[in-house]
Amino acid sequence: MPATYYPAVLTRTDTGFALSFLDFSDVSVVAESRHDALLQAEVAIAIHLKWMAEDGMPIPAPTDFDMLQPVSGGDQPVHVLVRTTLPGTVSQIQVTLEDALLAAIDARSGDRSMFLAAAAWDAVCRPVASPIRGGL
Repeated sequence: MPATYYPAVLTRTDTGFALSFLDFSDVSVVAESRHDALLQAEVAIAIHLKWMAEDGMPIPAPTDFDMLQPVSGGDQPVHVLVRTTLPGTVSQIQVTLEDALLAAIDARSGDRSMFLAAAAWDAVCRPVASPIRGGL
C-alpha cells in the first residue's frame, strides 16, 4: 500500500517538542526530541486512522503541503510531513503461537491484532539483504 504524508506543525517547547496535525485537530504528541516527536506522530496517526476506519468515519485527504503558509509564533515552528499508510480492508486469520509468546504480547499490548500487525509491518518494511551473492 503506498505511503501517505499528512502535514503537521512541529514546535519547540520548554521541555522538548510538540507536534500537531493540520487535518486532525485531536491528534498531537509531545516528546523530548524532534526525532521522538516524529516517531510518536507516526504511531499516533496510524492509531487514529485505524479507529476512524473501524468507526466508518471518512478519512480526509492530506492538506496540500505546497499550499501551506509559513508558521508563526513559538520558537521557530515548522511544517513537517508525517508518513502513514491509510487503512485498507482487513482479513481475519487464525494464527498459532506459543503460550509464552502470547503472554509476552499481552504484557506489552492490550490489542493483540494491532501488536502483530505492527510487528509484521516492521518486518516487511525492514531492508533485506540482496539475494545476489558475490556481486554482479
